[in-house]
Amino acid sequence: MLWQKIEKIKMEDYTIDFSSTEVKLDLTVLYKDDKKNIHEIKTQSDLFLKNLRSFQKKINEINLTKLVYIEENISYDIFINFLNSIETKKIVLNDENYPKYLYLSNKYEYIELKAKIEEFMSKRPDIVSIIDQLKKKDEKENFEKEGQID
Repeated sequence: MLWQKIEKIKMEDYTIDFSSTEVKLDLTVLYKDDKKNIHEIKTQSDLFLKNLRSFQKKINEINLTKLVYIEENISYDIFINFLNSIETKKIVLNDENYPKYLYLSNKYEYIELKAKIEEFMSKRPDIVSIIDQLKKKDEKENFEKEGQID
């Protein structure tokens, strides 16, 4: 009797995750920054080559040596954030850094990031926010002035 009741109970749907959590950092990027310091960065060659399309021309050499040398007049922090965005698909933009990220995404043909930066530039959420704040301040001042006139 109990068995019959148990048979009628349906199991809930469960999602199991069997994706590979193993990250293969099989590419070394030697980066010479704006201060002429050299940094060794480990990354995933497949994501690197897929996203930074300018390196497609050297794919055979890169796959053989597992080494890339890059020199830019850009700080290490900006470059490592740029490189990390290949995996995270996230990057923090502000007035000071977005031109540098745009430059890097153009040069290395990181099309997805370039498109997002151009979208950011066209919408500039920071400017919209400032305009909204100025409008609210102006409306408040007008309201206060109207209250003084009465």
